[in-house]
Amino acid sequence: MIDGYFHIKLGTYKYRLAVNAADDHYKARLLPLNISNAQVVQSSEPKYDLRPDTAVWELTDWSAGEGFKKWDREKGNAYDFSTNIDALHTPGSIRLSKGVESAGTNVNKTGTLVKASDKLLHFSSSDDSVATYSGTLANTTWDIQDAAGTDIADDDFFAVRGDGDGKYVFIPVSGGLSDIYRFEVQDTYTDDFTDTDKWVDADSQDVFTRPLVKIGSHLYVVHLTGEKISVIEYNAFSTSTPPVTGTEIFVVHEGNLDAGSNQGIIARGDNELFVCVRTKAGESVLYRIVPGTALGDSFGVEVARMPGFSVDCIWYAAGVLLMAGTSSTTGIDERTIYYVRGTEFGTFGILRQDEDFTAGKLITSTDASRMDRTFFLAPTGSSANTWTLFTIDLLTGGIFGGPEFTAVRDPNSVVDFLGRTFVSENKGSSNTQSYRTAATFASTGSLYSSVHDFDIAEEKTLMSIRLATEPLPANTSVQIHYQKDQDGTWTSAGTYDTDDGTGVTFTISSSASSVKFKNLQLKITLATSNTAVTPVVRSLQIRSTPSEYVKEWDLVLDISDEDAQAQSRAFSGSQLIDYIKAEADTENILTFQNGYEVSASGSFDTHSVMIREYSLQLDTPGQGVANIKVREVE
Repeated sequence: MIDGYFHIKLGTYKYRLAVNAADDHYKARLLPLNISNAQVVQSSEPKYDLRPDTAVWELTDWSAGEGFKKWDREKGNAYDFSTNIDALHTPGSIRLSKGVESAGTNVNKTGTLVKASDKLLHFSSSDDSVATYSGTLANTTWDIQDAAGTDIADDDFFAVRGDGDGKYVFIPVSGGLSDIYRFEVQDTYTDDFTDTDKWVDADSQDVFTRPLVKIGSHLYVVHLTGEKISVIEYNAFSTSTPPVTGTEIFVVHEGNLDAGSNQGIIARGDNELFVCVRTKAGESVLYRIVPGTALGDSFGVEVARMPGFSVDCIWYAAGVLLMAGTSSTTGIDERTIYYVRGTEFGTFGILRQDEDFTAGKLITSTDASRMDRTFFLAPTGSSANTWTLFTIDLLTGGIFGGPEFTAVRDPNSVVDFLGRTFVSENKGSSNTQSYRTAATFASTGSLYSSVHDFDIAEEKTLMSIRLATEPLPANTSVQIHYQKDQDGTWTSAGTYDTDDGTGVTFTISSSASSVKFKNLQLKITLATSNTAVTPVVRSLQIRSTPSEYVKEWDLVLDISDEDAQAQSRAFSGSQLIDYIKAEADTENILTFQNGYEVSASGSFDTHSVMIREYSLQLDTPGQGVANIKVREVE
């Protein structure tokens, strides 16, 4: 009771319940907040759950790639990031990626890899050597040949495919990257680098930016003089006595250049050149040049301007030009990859922002491509020796984190050769190595989902996680972790390792305990102790139910004239009616003191409510009962 006489207080007015009313004068209920036709939020096509009390998140496809920390309805088949996971092998499933292994023990000096003819070559400036890799993956031995005489600028050259059979490699050497040597690819090497091999003998004040490219019978480099960038053309196969003389064919940019080593970067398209420059205005500008055509707008044109973008490298693969660098348009440095496909220009996406991507450290080349996919290497994690091999699907634009190289030190080249991806270190010590992706699988890998709230802002209860797999090979397992509200704590839902098993349901909440959350992230960890096989995950289905409830009361109030002497106050029935109508019509929030559930005077609980409905039954003018419905609000 409120005070020994009144049952409730609503706002500033006290009321007695009409205890003699024909209808029930007091009803209290607790109502769950349900979902009507709860949509399954991740699926190739919209689907609906038949239970209105559940919200379902279904992961059945990961083909959009990584880079989506927060779940995006338009990219429902994307995820946050992964390591040692292959989400491209079979759409609608994930498996372990291939592992990493040594590519041979005889490459012991700092160097750069390049693919030419049917060989993989390793050029080392630290001991002036050239090593060849056999045309078979079974042999991990490098055939080292001496090439003493000239110091090779190991990280600033680009392989060119000679006269159609990959016969030559052109190499810029020391002296401010001013000279270019032509190296002939042979089965064995008896000729050292000598002055007769010097194809370009540039003046000492000349500087060539990286790399070199070839179209037809001509070699092209970017020439930097002061703040002028121009394209120089050389005859790559002149029968005249080298060195050959170059011709300036196009001034790309002049003045207002950014300082640093990447003022002008060149890449070859199909029959065209692309040059990207960085300006002091904090932007990168891309130009397209078509050699052999008449001078004018069709010869060299500006393709795109990228404000706030500092380009680090560009490369071309399967009809697509890619540009990687750092974008700071948002005030936060973000690793971004732009693309040009014909007249189309855009971004593939932003690389992992919570990982340690060092500016300027993205390693790739035109030789790091296969069919409609291209690869690049970037540092991930806190270790300086941890690098992840990424794949870009050029058809969908998805970026995928794959094999993790955990021992490679300062890599400087990545090349696809015989279906494997090779990586070389850039360390001058005697234990410098080259690495490649293996034929077997990584022993463990993880994929982190996007963070999702099930499209429900209120608190939810995590009920279960259903895992579906292809029949599990022996010695493999799949473990599921979840993280609530980005609190940094991962909790294991369970591990599934049943031989030939195809699925399991992990019950999360039960009568014993409930797991409540507002947003959720999953970690899927695949493992194998037999690297010849891998588990394959087909889908996950996460079910939750809203934890929020609302309280309602149906009350029948006495609205007769009050006895002032008995109650120490006096309100007429009309006043009591007017108050209810006014508060309901204006949808005001009222303080509701409910003393009817406890008989002791002065005992009540308090709620914030709104009057949702009312009806009046009057016996005489201004007197009778009021039927009202009040609902608790936050």
